[in-house]
Amino acid sequence: MRAALAAALLMASCAAPAAATGIPADSPTDALGPPAIYTPCGADCGSTLPPGQTVAVPTAPPAPTPAPPPDAVTYHCSGSAPDGIDISYGTDSSHFSASRLPFTKTAPLDATAEYYSLSGQLQGAGSVTCTLTVAWTPADGDGTQSRASKTGTGEGGYNLATVEVCHDPAAIYGSQEWEAC
Repeated sequence: MRAALAAALLMASCAAPAAATGIPADSPTDALGPPAIYTPCGADCGSTLPPGQTVAVPTAPPAPTPAPPPDAVTYHCSGSAPDGIDISYGTDSSHFSASRLPFTKTAPLDATAEYYSLSGQLQGAGSVTCTLTVAWTPADGDGTQSRASKTGTGEGGYNLATVEVCHDPAAIYGSQEWEAC
């Protein structure tokens, strides 16, 4: 877009008065960000701008730095459970349930939790695969998100898939280090 705008300004400055460009010669910036500088060709191409005078050409602002993803836990179960399924998920201090596949739930990470768990128990035939993922950004790191994940599978008559991700017992309390357990 910037090249197209500069080309349009060149054409306009060579064929029309400076006011036709829509950009005042003394404009320091505009909503698109700091300007690039365009110097018209002067009297040689018929411009009404004096030789050496510059016109500001708006440029796009730099892309913002994306925010790191939030610390979160994701519970996911998929498969086939024609006779039904009981899904249980939560932390050491909270428990929730669901009863349909596929199942996905993402929640904010609770740094005070000792562990997260997820299980899917078949109520007869079928198969289920459950994956539990904890994602966090270590406070002492470079802002790169870390992940701990575990997957389990259950097949047939009342079998279950159970997975846990635990707060790393070797880490300092509140450090947000997690591991599959």
